[in-house]
Parts: sequence; C-alpha cells; structure tokens
Amino acid sequence: MRTILVILSALVCCGFTVDSPELRQKQAKIDKEWKAAVIANYDLPALLAFLSQISSEHKKFEDVELPRAEITDKWVFSHCSMVCGPWTFETRDPSKGDFQFCYTYDYPKFVEIVCKKDARERFEVLRVEKNEWLIP
Repeated sequence: MRTILVILSALVCCGFTVDSPELRQKQAKIDKEWKAAVIANYDLPALLAFLSQISSEHKKFEDVELPRAEITDKWVFSHCSMVCGPWTFETRDPSKGDFQFCYTYDYPKFVEIVCKKDARERFEVLRVEKNEWLIP
C-alpha cells in the first residue's frame, strides 16, 4: 500500500513539471503579444541609446562597474524581456511606460535602473538600486 502511495505521489508531481503543448502555445502567445506591444510603444534604437547614455554617465554605481562596452547594437527578445549584452529590459505592461534595466554582476546580485517612458523615444531614470534575485 505504501509503495502504491509513493508511486501515485510521484506521478502527480511529474504531472506538474511536464511542459504540455498547450502550455507552450499559451506562453508563445503571451511572448508574441508582449513583443508586439513593446515594438508599438517603444523606439528600440532610442531605448538602446538611452541605456548607452546611462552606462556612460554612471560608469559605477556604489561598488559595481556598469558595463558600457559590452552593450550590443540591438535588442534580442527573450520571452517577456529583451536582452542587450549583459543588460535586460523588463516591463510588466509595455503600454504603461514603466520599465527597468537589470545588470546581474554577481549572481544573484544585480543593479536595477528603474525608468519611465515620457514619450515613445524619450525616457527618464527614476532610481538606481542594488538588489538580489529572490530565487537563485
């Protein structure tokens, strides 16, 4: 009886960890909608120039060197975020205009630059802070 209980528990746990085709399709749809919203609401070259400007003006935050030289020449979409060299762009709702750049310098530690969009091609830094990822 105990063996059957262990086997059933294992099967139930496996059911929650398997990526189903439906789940992958749903995530792909979410990613596609997020990408379309970012492209519609943000001027990506201006966003890249803004990131370069920030890292040029603020070469160091507290004891962390911010890498400007490693910024690539275009954004790469990765699920519901964009990556540019060691930097990640994140926003929950691309239409609202609040976003952040994250630079992980010593996993799980990162520098977060919280910004807002004033116009499609104009942005403003609100604050810069150090933080740690909650789930390593």
